[in-house]
Amino acid sequence: MARIALLLAALCLLICGTLQAEPDEPPEFRAAAEAIFRGDYDTALPLLREQGAEGYPPSQYLLSLLYLVGDGVERNETAAAFWLHKAVLKDYPLAQYQLAVMLDEGLGIEPDEAVARTLLERAELNGNASAENRLRIMRTPVGSDKEELEAADGLAAANAKSGAFLHRLRVARRGNTGAQYAVGLAYFSGEGTVRNPDKAVEWIRKVAVAGDVRAQSLLGTLLAHGDGVKHDLREAIEWYRKAAAQGDAEAEAAARALSNKVKP
Repeated sequence: MARIALLLAALCLLICGTLQAEPDEPPEFRAAAEAIFRGDYDTALPLLREQGAEGYPPSQYLLSLLYLVGDGVERNETAAAFWLHKAVLKDYPLAQYQLAVMLDEGLGIEPDEAVARTLLERAELNGNASAENRLRIMRTPVGSDKEELEAADGLAAANAKSGAFLHRLRVARRGNTGAQYAVGLAYFSGEGTVRNPDKAVEWIRKVAVAGDVRAQSLLGTLLAHGDGVKHDLREAIEWYRKAAAQGDAEAEAAARALSNKVKP
């Protein structure tokens, strides 16, 4: 999923051109983008870094995406934000939008909705349709939790999935455990947002602590397998038992099975 998004971004930059005029596109940039399609990161990365260091926004933006999704490099949201900041200083709308998303969702950087909104407004002025849609969602008055989730599910925009995720995130931040659980699952799958197992576990744990049996059982499974969290059989058993106490038969069986593997 992440690689497909990256390829589509490179394709848009190559075929559609950037969303702002770049009078002298360096041949190294096109060579780097084409190398990404081939999966040739040994060629692409040095070219992008060189052009990024020289201040070319499309190279800075593509480099940030590589770090953001961990394609060809180790996933590093701090490095992604670093290159996005550089492109934002050049008033590059794609970078303005992506950095706004990271700030709004707290992906690797401290959440800041006010700055995110400012960046989105600037990107909207620069003609970025995704920024326009996300701002429309952010400006939608918040009704009841149920109404907001239903509105999210009914979005018909091209990026409806990201719109639905944003709505759920807003509801989750208000303490709705159902939305929190959905946000955790979305971070695991990358549905409507960038896949982030660490953030996924953070949200699932929050819901588990609140007493949600689904989250307790899922957290037990994640701990048992070390998926997005440190492998810990003893804590996994604890969460399975909490879920079992609420009538989850599968969690009870899992707790028994793991108990046989853990030394007293």
